[in-house]
Amino acid sequence: MQTVHLPVDSLKTEILCSYKNPTRQVQILRLQSTIRGYFERVVFPGEYCIFVGESHTDLEVYSSGDPTRIELEKIPCNSLKVEETE
Repeated sequence: MQTVHLPVDSLKTEILCSYKNPTRQVQILRLQSTIRGYFERVVFPGEYCIFVGESHTDLEVYSSGDPTRIELEKIPCNSLKVEETE
């Protein structure tokens, strides 16, 4: 059996993420995390949401401009990652 040594940082999949609602509609954000469980928030127009996601998961954004239709957009958490500055 082969042993693989990984740096500790490569084992961490959690990342700090940020999303801003750019629309004029209320949106619902949903995220299913294997570490933290289920996350769901209502985000109003122009409002930011900061959350902890996982690098391999997608944020689901539900919105509706029409009462008969709900739109779903999936955004990779990697693209929502908050960059740390020193």
